[in-house]
Amino acid sequence: MSGARLSGIVREPIKADTWIYALSFLTVFVDVSSVIETYAYIRYLMLLIVGIFICLKLTVIVSDKNWLSLVPWLVFFAVVSFSSFLSRDDYTSRNPFLAAIVALGGLLEFIAVINYAFEKRRLRSALNVFYVVALIVLLITDVTVYFSGIYLIGNKFRIAYFHVLFVVLFVIRKAFFKNSKSFINQTLFVGLIILTFAICLKVDCTTGINAIVLMIVWFILGRIFPLFVYNPITASVTVVLSYVFMYIATSFLHITFVANYIVDTLHKDVTMTGRLLIFEVVPKVLSRKPLLGYGYGVSYEVLDFALKGAPDTQNALAEWILYGGYITAIIIILLIALNFKTALTHASTNNVAMLICVAFVYAFICIGTVEISYGMDFFAVLALLRVISLSINQRKG
Repeated sequence: MSGARLSGIVREPIKADTWIYALSFLTVFVDVSSVIETYAYIRYLMLLIVGIFICLKLTVIVSDKNWLSLVPWLVFFAVVSFSSFLSRDDYTSRNPFLAAIVALGGLLEFIAVINYAFEKRRLRSALNVFYVVALIVLLITDVTVYFSGIYLIGNKFRIAYFHVLFVVLFVIRKAFFKNSKSFINQTLFVGLIILTFAICLKVDCTTGINAIVLMIVWFILGRIFPLFVYNPITASVTVVLSYVFMYIATSFLHITFVANYIVDTLHKDVTMTGRLLIFEVVPKVLSRKPLLGYGYGVSYEVLDFALKGAPDTQNALAEWILYGGYITAIIIILLIALNFKTALTHASTNNVAMLICVAFVYAFICIGTVEISYGMDFFAVLALLRVISLSINQRKG
């Protein structure tokens, strides 16, 4: 079987690491624990299997030329985990330290796995596996949503974001197999966009629609102004502006055309479903533990004391400041800048695989203005951007 080639979707030889790519993808991008209660234990097992593989292949993964792909993420993991450790006994809803280990541990494993694939010149195989697994999950998810009303992989946001992610994987795969311009693939791409809109409407997720539109807009901008879009300064400033919006939201929403867009087009109330009230209390909450924050994943319990019923900060960077303080925010901005700097060196090639990752990151930064969009999928695609950028030289070599 290891030497066989499958026609159709799977075009690479099936090797042992294929299963590792699949497991790593599932641990980061898929969570069905809301439907299958025992899935948490299955996820622990997958993390363990991938972890053992990484330990066995550590000499391949860790090298002098790819330390920038690993060390900044290790620092990110260490700071958030340390903050969570300090707050491990402060909450009744969860242990933030264990939650951080599982979530960020899975992300670190994914980053290690894609670096392994890059070093072994198996990145194309890994991307193909990600695509196939995502396609299977997508089909099952959509069937369950349309025919049973079950949200298999989480809430409406997770479903919408996964569809946006699949569009990214579709474009990447076609770019790596050098057939992105065929009529069939262009038709499939349009079909995926339509499907994403349809599923977002089905689950009533306006944020998902905004994400796919913004991704297309940033993709087009990247085609026209690649040096501007790929610039790490542009990306970093965009992150900062999306955070600053929280402080100027009240004044901004008093602008007539903005208020009309929210009310008449989005059919939302002018307070953006209570976000203005949340934005008023979040800065006060963050100021109480500015350096290291409150620990991973505890925003509901923390904010509930300041504003009854507030689910989270409703701002992507603010959420991570709550988790790990302003130190974590600085690390996130540096991570984005470092990965964009690598991509910038290859911006002139206008590679669609790179560009769709960049567009995805920008789209999620933009919706992060009013949503907590910096999830593990966001960081995984950011890490993937760097590896894909480096692979351009590898393939030329």
